[in-house]
Formats: sequence, structure tokens, C-alpha cells
Amino acid sequence: MIVAICYTIDNSIAFFLPFDFSRQGIVIVPGIGLMAWTLINNIIEDDRRYLFATLVGLYYAVIYANSLFIYVLLYCLYAFFGRAYMKLSRFTLFEAMVVIGLTIFVQEIVIYWLMWITNVTAMSIVTFALYRLLPTFLFNVVLSIPLFYLHKKLGFEGKKNAY
Repeated sequence: MIVAICYTIDNSIAFFLPFDFSRQGIVIVPGIGLMAWTLINNIIEDDRRYLFATLVGLYYAVIYANSLFIYVLLYCLYAFFGRAYMKLSRFTLFEAMVVIGLTIFVQEIVIYWLMWITNVTAMSIVTFALYRLLPTFLFNVVLSIPLFYLHKKLGFEGKKNAY
């Protein structure tokens, strides 16, 4: 439920952010839902993690991405790699920022690659990096700080050793 609320907040924020239909200006894609899911993924039990990743990926793909089912695969990959490298079910602020930053970076690169392969975009990688990837990355990493403290305040973190 929290992730769905975060995606609704994403949608509200996106309404006020710059979006250039001509692809000549800066585009920022908020990722609060993805960031919340990344933080919550670390505390989900192993037998439910991939089901939850699939459901969140489907939700995002159908509601927000207009049926790009690559998100289901991405969320399952995030679930696998996000948990594989965390020894404890707790993040420090720096770890959370790094994990969230890498997750957003990977998602934006995969979506660009998919759009480029299918000839949906003719935008060069440099233009994409300057006008979408870098602004999106910086915006979301800054937003990850209050989200991290909210995550801690709500008490979602586990205390057990993941291994």
C-alpha cells in the first residue's frame, strides 16, 4: 500500500516538473515509488520477494508505463540484486542513497536502451544523459534523503541478519 501511495505522489510531482515534448529540454522523472520499494525490498521475506516484485512491476507497467512489461523484469532483478548484497536488513543513509541511485540509473539506462533498440527514440546517449538521466538521477537522490528518514521513522527496517 505504501508503494502505491508513493507512486501516486510520483504522479502528482510529475505534473509540476518540466516535461519537454520536443525532447529538446530537461525531463525529470520522479522515482519515489521505486525508492520506497527499494527500501522495503530489503525487509521482505525470501519466499514473498519475487511475488511482490512482480506485482509492483505489473502495477507500474500497467498504470504508469502504459504496458511496458520490462518493469516486471527490472523489479525482479532489483529484488534479487538488492537483497544479495545486503548483509543486514538495515540501510545507512549513504548505502540507501547509493542503492537508490544505482537502481534509478539502471532503470533509466534500460528504458533508453529499449527505446533506442525499438527505434522509438533517435536521441543520442549524450543528449539523453544530459537532459534526462542526470536531472532524474540528481532529483531522486536528493528526494531519497527525506524518504530514508521517513522509512526509518515508520519502523519498516528489520533487525535480523539476512544470511
